[in-house]
Amino acid sequence: NSHGGKGGGGQRCKDQHGIVRNASGDPIHGGTTASIIVAYMEDDGTFTVVGANTGDSTALLICDDMSFEFLTQDHGPDNELEFKRVQQLDEKAYPRKLIFVYDKAKCYKKFECPRVFLPNGTKDPKYVTNPWGHGLHPTNVRYEPAVYAVTPQSVSRDATCIAMTRALGDFYAGQFGLSAIPSFTIRRTKPGSKYMIVVASDGVWDCWKYEDFSKYIVSLWQGKSLSVSESVDVALSESVTRAISNFGARHYDDACLVLNSLP
Repeated sequence: NSHGGKGGGGQRCKDQHGIVRNASGDPIHGGTTASIIVAYMEDDGTFTVVGANTGDSTALLICDDMSFEFLTQDHGPDNELEFKRVQQLDEKAYPRKLIFVYDKAKCYKKFECPRVFLPNGTKDPKYVTNPWGHGLHPTNVRYEPAVYAVTPQSVSRDATCIAMTRALGDFYAGQFGLSAIPSFTIRRTKPGSKYMIVVASDGVWDCWKYEDFSKYIVSLWQGKSLSVSESVDVALSESVTRAISNFGARHYDDACLVLNSLP
């Protein structure tokens, strides 16, 4: 799931820190998220399912009873563990670190936007209890406030504003705490139950509550007895329809969906 990028022409080189730059000295922008799911069968016929991810391409393990478990961890700037990870980075190696902010209306310099976390690592209750009353806006149908990881005001040429704290690429942002190291999640299926593994980009997830998507997939796969391929086509089409309805035909994100049934 590419989160966008830009780059100029001309000769490119790698500086002493391993950052690829244009001839002008500006860094090459652009990166992607990644989610990999591996399922292997145990001797009793159940499955151990392992997820590894960087970024926000969420994966679910959906049971035929419509319950679900996450197979990935969200690397967004509203994640308390990610905030603590960046804050605990060595001060000498990382003298300037990513700032976790809310996207506030009419605040055009992102480093001036309200901070997601207080210095003690807890979320600011003012924005948790009344986000819309303080100028924030939702980023999806789950009404989660839009958040960014941004560089401090002192950063100019290598300034970044990104909606995640881990990604593949965007190497220039690594000097501020962006990481390509994945998180791992391990789940175990129950005997006698059927499961569907779902991996999708935020262009899909922005349009659904997770519990509603779980019910919808089970209704296609079990209720209508659609094949996995047919379920992908129908669910992706429904997601795009919802995206256009919620965000407009010019503003919805790229949508990618992968399904795999177990057993």
